[in-house]
Amino acid sequence: MRPVYVRAMRTGHIITAAAVAFSAAAQPTSMEFVTIGDPGNIGYNNINDFGFPTAFEGRGSVDYRYRITTQEVSTREWLEFFNLFVAQDPAFERILDPNRWGADPIFPGSTTNRVHELQSFSFAADIPIAVSFRQATMYLNWLHNGQTSDPASLESGVYDVSTFTENPDGTRNDQIEPSPGARFRLPTVDEFLKAGFYDPDKNGEGPGWWEYGHSSDELPVPGLPGEGGETISGVPESVREAAFEGISATEFPLNQYPDVTSPWGLLDINGGNREVLADLSDVAAFADLRWRFFWQARNSNAPPSDSDYRADLGLQGSAMPASGLYSFRIVTAIPSPGVGSVLAFGALTPGLLWRRRRA
Repeated sequence: MRPVYVRAMRTGHIITAAAVAFSAAAQPTSMEFVTIGDPGNIGYNNINDFGFPTAFEGRGSVDYRYRITTQEVSTREWLEFFNLFVAQDPAFERILDPNRWGADPIFPGSTTNRVHELQSFSFAADIPIAVSFRQATMYLNWLHNGQTSDPASLESGVYDVSTFTENPDGTRNDQIEPSPGARFRLPTVDEFLKAGFYDPDKNGEGPGWWEYGHSSDELPVPGLPGEGGETISGVPESVREAAFEGISATEFPLNQYPDVTSPWGLLDINGGNREVLADLSDVAAFADLRWRFFWQARNSNAPPSDSDYRADLGLQGSAMPASGLYSFRIVTAIPSPGVGSVLAFGALTPGLLWRRRRA
């Protein structure tokens, strides 16, 4: 096996975190969580009339309460995280630099100061990030370990980065299941579907599933925010660029439709970036789980179509998200008193990476 992400030097430090696991989970900066209740809800049961495999029938049933962020991680959150480590060592840029986001180097030509700042767009902080699965797991490790400036906080806690290796045949050995006691993690397919499409009292008639992620069985209406629109998809490029300072479709900011939400209050289910989910091992049942529901809204002037929005058609993509093209939401358990864990840390050394260095 050969390492493909970082070179980690283990020093064998053991930190006892009896009070850390679930009992005192501090929320990530700027992120809003909502509680998803109704444990044991009915699974997805809408009729698929498009001739597609009914792989999602029965999915989305979750037998516990949990909390999930209302939005994806944005440039606002990632910039704080990124600069905390890049200010210590510019080599961390190669590990943590997103493929796409709303920040640029303050001193573009510097090799010693790679700290970034927001781009000049007024909404740059809300531009969704585009990172890899591995970068997302480092962020979750950092949150789990208290958002400290210690580089060791990136290495384990939720996911062990020493498993980020590749075999000669190209297969990977990444840890895909969160470690016991993880305080923050990626959502599962069931958690995401429930938070995005399930309504415990649909139309006042009891539990049910909406076809689309804005609490509706009708396609969202194309249009600009504040002008009756529910999605940017279908809005002419010239109109979008005039309203949003020339921004490209792939950088369209989050939270522009604050009244267009799931029944639980999640934003941008019908938009945002493609999102990483946790069920990497579930590809046999779900063909391609990794891609975001709604890529068309960010890359096309075409009107919305069912295949971009419907709960049973929208989860598509690659089995192992190695590329840096994803954002993610964060799930945390409802705290249980008296839960503890032991976390093992090593010293993280900026390693050899595929990421390009910004000019």
